Amino acid sequence: MPDRRASGSPLTIAAPSGSTGRPLDPAGTRDRLASALLANGPVRVVERVAGSPLDAAAWRDLADDSSAILVIRSDDDRSPGWEPPGPIVRNRAGRAVPVGLLWGGQIAAAAAAADTLADRSATGPSGAGPVALLGPGRGRARDVFDAVEASWARSTRVAAPIRWTAERLGWEELRAGLGAGLGAALYLGHGTPDAWPAYGGLTPERLRDAVRAPGGEPMGAMLALTCNGAGRDVHAERGSFAGRLVSEVVAGSVLAAVGLVDHAVDRHLAHATLAAIAGGARTMGDVLVAAASDPRLADRLGPYRILGDPRTSIVGPAAAWDRARTVRAAGPSDPVAPATGRWPSSIGI
Repeated sequence: MPDRRASGSPLTIAAPSGSTGRPLDPAGTRDRLASALLANGPVRVVERVAGSPLDAAAWRDLADDSSAILVIRSDDDRSPGWEPPGPIVRNRAGRAVPVGLLWGGQIAAAAAAADTLADRSATGPSGAGPVALLGPGRGRARDVFDAVEASWARSTRVAAPIRWTAERLGWEELRAGLGAGLGAALYLGHGTPDAWPAYGGLTPERLRDAVRAPGGEPMGAMLALTCNGAGRDVHAERGSFAGRLVSEVVAGSVLAAVGLVDHAVDRHLAHATLAAIAGGARTMGDVLVAAASDPRLADRLGPYRILGDPRTSIVGPAAAWDRARTVRAAGPSDPVAPATGRWPSSIGI
């Protein structure tokens, strides 16, 4: 992908100090990614092959003339916590700019996701969605989702989220819902680099199977508000939960933490990101920029990363709402979840 600043194109390639060495992917794939990314709006792509992390001044410089930044790294053995420094950076004037991360081996998957999501953003409904709320059906997650649903009722711009928490539906129903072409899904609860315990051990492979089932489609964005969602799996050389969702084209982008996080921060981030969607945000980057303005999150987003395109659309295809509404889920007062389907077997976490 050549530097296109001279031609006036919004896509540019920067090569800061430390970015030297071999190309990050086979010829032609990067151009395909470039073409797909342009459909989501201006983005500055920064290739990082080797060297020390960029300092704060360098990030401010990159943010000064960018509306979004995508870092492409070839060092697959490093943690996403190494670089970039968070899901947003700020320019000299304090303006927030979203930052996404891809590894070189994920470029083909990112191009495929960007192609699909850009097409349906152009043909989908005027607002974001469908948005699914995922997680345990009790405790603090339930309290957050109750409050979100109550406040969302006052929004007139975007339809309310769909609640698919663990007490309301079985695996077959959940799988059908996840493959409906969601604009976004938000998971709130405990997690490891390998699974979400709330669903008896819901893994990236099960999410992949949902979107690859006949008629299945990837979701726009996954907001994984849990510990270690972007942390590396120390028991297997297969990357993080969030990274595998990008590699398997489950989602165009994933927000996740590289380590342990305070539940209070996840709770505030759930409220802030969903409020941004209710207010009309249409991309992952727009959601994070709006959330970063919440005073409860000031200087507390450092553990999180956006894996994938920061300008991923969170608008589903026109048929997604109809498909999502056909998913059978128990109501909040029902004593048990539907009997059809089975939960995934426990993986011992």
